[in-house]
Amino acid sequence: MSPPIPPEGASGRPVKLLWTGGWDSSYRLLDLVLAQGRAVQPIYFTLDRRSAPLERQAMERIRAELAERWPGSVPLLGPTQYLDMAPVPEDPDALAALVALRGLPGARRLGGQYYSLAAAARHYGIAGLELGLHAEDGSAWYDRLKANVEAEGDSWRLVADPEPAALRLLDRFSFPLLALSKQDMAVRAGAAGFADLLEGTWFCHSPDRRGRPCGLCAPCRLTMKQGLARRVPRLKRLRHGIAWPIIVALHRLGARRHTRAAWNRARAVLGSRR
Repeated sequence: MSPPIPPEGASGRPVKLLWTGGWDSSYRLLDLVLAQGRAVQPIYFTLDRRSAPLERQAMERIRAELAERWPGSVPLLGPTQYLDMAPVPEDPDALAALVALRGLPGARRLGGQYYSLAAAARHYGIAGLELGLHAEDGSAWYDRLKANVEAEGDSWRLVADPEPAALRLLDRFSFPLLALSKQDMAVRAGAAGFADLLEGTWFCHSPDRRGRPCGLCAPCRLTMKQGLARRVPRLKRLRHGIAWPIIVALHRLGARRHTRAAWNRARAVLGSRR
């Protein structure tokens, strides 16, 4: 089931956009500024991960390119608000929702970063923040989300009473890219003249010491799966082809334990509520 097509037109207020320097959020930013002539207020939550410096570098490069090639766009792009995650408290309800959504069947689980983003948005009192969730196959949580949204301007928002209720984890966000794949964005960016800027975006969560994509993390795998394998170095793609089947086999045999920090935190917090 496809989400309803949002009507054209939008308010004159700056669009609050979660910008990470990645393909999806950068496409949305460039489309808003260059194709639609709309003002954007970028917001970046300082998640503690190795890719953060590379994400910031990507955003700085895009700003510089915009200023050089489209100087008229500069007033439309506000300064990025960098919001610290350190003071954000644990959110038991959001953790419970993440656990419930991760329990849905499907080829890809909801990433733990969405818990962090939801907790941060609630802590800072932000609503209507655009999130770059995009079309993807084989994901039960995405299919449920797509069936529980309603059009709002040129984006979509969660309905008041979603099913399952755990989708309320995402109730502070809107989803302008929900019906677009990465390939769709590439085609549209090419037609609008900014496709080359997307090639300078960042996506890998675990870059190597030389700042290259690892080829094994979830964003790398998704990038390759969705037709953008060229963005992962050839040797890293070969590494993925050799290592990933082994990782999957070990996981299925129970040889790999789930010791991720997000899960440990979830168990501790949820356990304290009993």
